[in-house]
Amino acid sequence: MGKDYATMTTAALQHRNCFLMGKLGRARRGKLQAPPEKVEAWRREFDEVTEELLRRARRG
Repeated sequence: MGKDYATMTTAALQHRNCFLMGKLGRARRGKLQAPPEKVEAWRREFDEVTEELLRRARRG
C-alpha cells in the first residue's frame, strides 16, 4: 500500500490490523462485496502490518 509502517505507533498498527482483519472476514463470509484485486490488496497490507507488529514484538 506504500505506507511506512516503521513510523507508525504500535497502537495505530494494531488498529489497522484489526480493521483489515474485519474487512477480510466480511469479504470471506460474503457480507462485503469487493473485487478480488481489492481483497488481495487488503490481504497483502494485512501481511505487511502483521510482519511489522511481529518485528516489534521480537525487538521488545
